[in-house]
Amino acid sequence: MSRLFLNLFYICVFVLSIIKTEVNKNRKKILFILKNLLLKGFLFVIVSNIKYAVTRQEFLINMIIWIVVMKFTYRQAREEECIEVAELVSIASAGVLDLLYKGLVPGKKPVELLAEFLRDADGCYSYRNTTIAETEGRLVGMAVSYDSVHHGINDSMRTFFPSGRLILLEDLFASRVEKSLYIDALAVHENYRGKGAARGLLDEAKQKAQNMDLGSLSLIAFNENSIALNLYRSFGFEKVKDIRFEGHELVRYSGNAALLVCEV
Repeated sequence: MSRLFLNLFYICVFVLSIIKTEVNKNRKKILFILKNLLLKGFLFVIVSNIKYAVTRQEFLINMIIWIVVMKFTYRQAREEECIEVAELVSIASAGVLDLLYKGLVPGKKPVELLAEFLRDADGCYSYRNTTIAETEGRLVGMAVSYDSVHHGINDSMRTFFPSGRLILLEDLFASRVEKSLYIDALAVHENYRGKGAARGLLDEAKQKAQNMDLGSLSLIAFNENSIALNLYRSFGFEKVKDIRFEGHELVRYSGNAALLVCEV
């Protein structure tokens, strides 16, 4: 029994360390976090001590693992989140965003220009076509997706972007799967990766495709991006086309890309 109370003390210490950064926020949120963490923690301690009789060191390791496992919720992005979404798109693009937007408008960063496009509620590349992953009120990931019929270089892009930049990406924009939900960008902030947020975004995209009567998900990933490719393959994506890309100094990956598809 003494081990049980000692471990309960450790749980309280862990919980307090987690919520100390929330002290300056509203009191209801603090109490909500505290209540849920303590409840789950007490149940964890009882099970681990009574059923498994673990040592204190094993318990602490398990407790740390439990704390870092996060619960994500998903929803449509809001207009005021466009700059945050644009920053995540920049991460997902691996430099392609800079290739397209850098230096186009004096004093404007690529993410700021993209955010302006995202604020257009009627465009396909809009916050309305963006799904957000969040935990404890923090936006930690996103996926921009739309009907693949809109994936390509249109007249407005030819007007806005220099032709030399579009030529470099011509094969990427020309590759698509018909009657598919195209995932244009998917990214999760580094500190929240490996915890299920990306897979949850893919699940949300799958449901969206079904609601739109589209038969598949599709996306493009660089062949050198092995982490992303492993995720997509584990979800059921298969490569249907190799896309030529000669590389650019602003783009992180130098090799070709792959067009992937997953039936829904």
